[in-house]
Amino acid sequence: MPATPRTPAETLEHQTAAWNAADIDAILRDFAPDAVLTNASGQTLSGIPAIRQSLTAFFSAFAQIHLTVRTLVAHGDTAACEWEFSCRHRLTGNTARLPASVFITCHNGKITEWREYYDTAQFKAQLGQR
Repeated sequence: MPATPRTPAETLEHQTAAWNAADIDAILRDFAPDAVLTNASGQTLSGIPAIRQSLTAFFSAFAQIHLTVRTLVAHGDTAACEWEFSCRHRLTGNTARLPASVFITCHNGKITEWREYYDTAQFKAQLGQR
């Protein structure tokens, strides 16, 4: 008997754990093959290969990535999470800590759309970047 698909709220809980474990494969297992991810910079990535490439670059640049759930709400096929996000830049050692939010839409237990929001200027300033 096949496993019951995760609810959108359960998917965000799983994403939190996968990000904290820096487990790109676990992160991607929650995405539908044709998923669309819009990051905080406004860049839209379509499909798992593009999302994998972006995640690989992010995890290569940053360490000690940690998400702490502040609020998680769900309704139907959509869920939203407010996180406290922190990380350390691998080359400079500079750290950032700021609030972040994500909204996901799921179908059959897989993320079909991911939209994330955080203050990119604050993120860059904390890291000592322009």
